[in-house]
Amino acid sequence: MSSAIVDGQIVVVWSAAGSTGRSSLAAAFACELAKAGKKVLVVDADVHAPSLVQLFGFDQNYSGLSAAIRLHTQGQLGFEGFDKLLLDFELPKQNIKVLAGLTMVNRWPELGFESMRALLRFARERFEFVVVDVASSLEHSLVDARLLSERNSATFAALACANHVAAVTTADVVGLNRFIWASSALRELKLEAKVHVVVNRLNQDQQGKRAAADIARSIREFAELEVSAFIEEDSPLFARAMSEGVPVSLVRKNSSAKQAVAQFVLGQLLSLPSKTRRRVAKLG
Repeated sequence: MSSAIVDGQIVVVWSAAGSTGRSSLAAAFACELAKAGKKVLVVDADVHAPSLVQLFGFDQNYSGLSAAIRLHTQGQLGFEGFDKLLLDFELPKQNIKVLAGLTMVNRWPELGFESMRALLRFARERFEFVVVDVASSLEHSLVDARLLSERNSATFAALACANHVAAVTTADVVGLNRFIWASSALRELKLEAKVHVVVNRLNQDQQGKRAAADIARSIREFAELEVSAFIEEDSPLFARAMSEGVPVSLVRKNSSAKQAVAQFVLGQLLSLPSKTRRRVAKLG
């Protein structure tokens, strides 16, 4: 891999609490970016329930994130050393690098705000896109007394330096209520990033043909955000991806959910025109 410095973009994937499919979508977004020819790094910065390495089919036996932060803080992390900490996930024509998260969640004090932000800025000089999966909680009051580190520092740091935030919610009433409540805390951070709302698990057969319009209106009115993408319910697709140890983008199955993920990445993260989006999605 070339050692040339690039000016990459940071994409943070966040959601309110609950099983929203956030990590699965983060992995899928990374795959679609790589399929579009981009150099992509995925960072598991979820300090509550890290899972990204398993979604890529790896066994998690070390914390690459902790090691990278420690070396960077000591001024000993170069591009070559950084590459040695990364897992390599091969696609048919591209690859994705993965920085494994914590092996034990009680190690969260190792991930301070400034050190995490500095590492992500370092990473964006190496990769065109850095996709970061973060925990849901935006609570400020959880502090380690010994290291004076906040439990959610990694989330705050990633959001602070993000170019894009994919804010994921499920389409059901419980998920939407949680998202609307949590979005007020997200709004209070006054992020510079573009926030894209991704509504996952839309089931119009059960929720009705006007479900998408009603959900979009509720999010616009109560969360003051616009919906960027709806991803239809496809439990078999996500279950198959989990069993095969690959992101959903690589499951050999036609799916409107896969198509929606690809269109979101091409249209919102890469800003490709509609004709190009259709052509690239078909080739992918």
